[in-house]
Amino acid sequence: SARFTSGPPSAMLRSRQQRLPPEVNRALYVRNLPFKITSEEMYDIFGKYGAIRQIRLGNAHDTRGTAFVVYEDIYDAKNALDHLSGYNVGGRYLVVLYYQQSKQQKKQDTARKAEELKRARQQLGLDEDEDEDEEKELESFRRFLQQRAEAQGTAGASSAGRG
Repeated sequence: SARFTSGPPSAMLRSRQQRLPPEVNRALYVRNLPFKITSEEMYDIFGKYGAIRQIRLGNAHDTRGTAFVVYEDIYDAKNALDHLSGYNVGGRYLVVLYYQQSKQQKKQDTARKAEELKRARQQLGLDEDEDEDEEKELESFRRFLQQRAEAQGTAGASSAGRG
């Protein structure tokens, strides 16, 4: 099957041989989109960089202006990110990032743990009406989780050097 490329084939081959950073993947997370953008406009903008498997536009109140764009090929996703970060669409500058499952998972885990903490405090009759204390405790818990994650990251990095 014919593949359309931008640039000479030699440049394309060279880019295929480069080693990609670990965060690079086929799924892009796009922010700062105009609320009125259509799927067709998204395909026009992002389709220039390669075959797209899926585009999901945020349509809920808290997800408007965001989208997920999933390419068939990881190099096309990298090319799109490189060219479309900061691209002006309807007077707004796009923020294009690699989607990171682990970050989303951490947010969900933190929210779930906060809800468990809230339920436990209610069952024990602690500070039911004191939202400020709950917010402080939640913030303290978030800092603890972040410090633990950073400590595990540095421990993993330092032990990787040994051996």
